[in-house]
Amino acid sequence: MSRGTIFLPIIDLDAWFELGNFKASISISSQFPKLSLLLSLGMRAKLGLSVCWMMLLAANAWAQDLTFCLDHTENGLPLGSGKHFELERFGQNVELLFRNRDPIRTDKLYFFIDYQQEGQFAEFDTKTMVVDHNKSWALLSYRFQQTGRYRILVLDADKQEICRSEVEIIVREEENSPEYFVGAGLIFCHTATKGQPDTSITALKLPAGKAETLSVFLRHIRPFKSHHIYVDVWVGSGEGAGQYLETIEFTLDPNWTYSQFPYEFRSSGVYTFRVYNEDEIWVTSGRLEVMLN
Repeated sequence: MSRGTIFLPIIDLDAWFELGNFKASISISSQFPKLSLLLSLGMRAKLGLSVCWMMLLAANAWAQDLTFCLDHTENGLPLGSGKHFELERFGQNVELLFRNRDPIRTDKLYFFIDYQQEGQFAEFDTKTMVVDHNKSWALLSYRFQQTGRYRILVLDADKQEICRSEVEIIVREEENSPEYFVGAGLIFCHTATKGQPDTSITALKLPAGKAETLSVFLRHIRPFKSHHIYVDVWVGSGEGAGQYLETIEFTLDPNWTYSQFPYEFRSSGVYTFRVYNEDEIWVTSGRLEVMLN
């Protein structure tokens, strides 16, 4: 998809009219009045060019924009606008208000909605709307049901990008419910730094007679809101969980969104890790197949 970008040339106005020379005209004005006048006029021309350039930049910056708001006036002005919204449980509508400097000429608008996962935006949803050519604004009411950061791109009928913007959404959930932990995950890795695992391991080849320790990394899009985490470890040979092996308990700060602990694998099998909070609410699960060389 081709996306247009406005490029404006950079002009070094100081290279045209040196400020130091203008200051020097004060001392030489009595002896060279014509030269002083020329320098003064040059400085005024510089100021005029600077003002015009700033106006041009402002006009291009506000030619089109996308605003997030909770309501709007009949003339298309946003009410309750912002970049961060805390919504009611199970989701709530937020208005995506596209505003153009002139009446909108394209026949339709596309809204590409991307969701941020692991620091990268991925395609999440797409909406299309027919445009009223008598208006310079268009409105899409969109229901957000999931906490996270979103990026919305507005495109014309030829799918050329017009503008984009980002918004942070928090959907209130009951902290002690399975719904609160939607988005939590478990990853087997060698190590994790600043919340980022070095890899994601789904199968491990273990030399006969030897053990290997991996890091079990837990993360969530929200704080865990629990002082203790319990992990039930099961081991089997197929699709089922197999036999119960042990329970691991560790403590953490309830405001943390990620944590990790080491686990030593000594024998082959399909290991299932089931994670619960201190109130025995299921958080997430993970599986690792261990094979002997």
